Amino acid sequence: MIKFLEDLFGPNWRTSFIGALKALVMVIAATPNLIDFLPEDIRKVVVGICLLVYAVLAYLGGTFQRDRAVPEKVNKKDEEKNVKP
Repeated sequence: MIKFLEDLFGPNWRTSFIGALKALVMVIAATPNLIDFLPEDIRKVVVGICLLVYAVLAYLGGTFQRDRAVPEKVNKKDEEKNVKP
């Protein structure tokens, strides 16, 4: 499964996957008319859950922002700072 996600989203698959889920959840929360087929009280609960899930995904996105599977790029300025005369 992880190999599939890595092939689909690339080496930063966790960040991309969380971003896609955040977009889906926010669309439901921002446009509740997509779930008009549900009763009013259930719609309010679904929108509330979507906002809560969005907050959790935002936190997780921050923790996975720098994925260990992707090698770090060295910035030339940082490289110059480490050079001793």
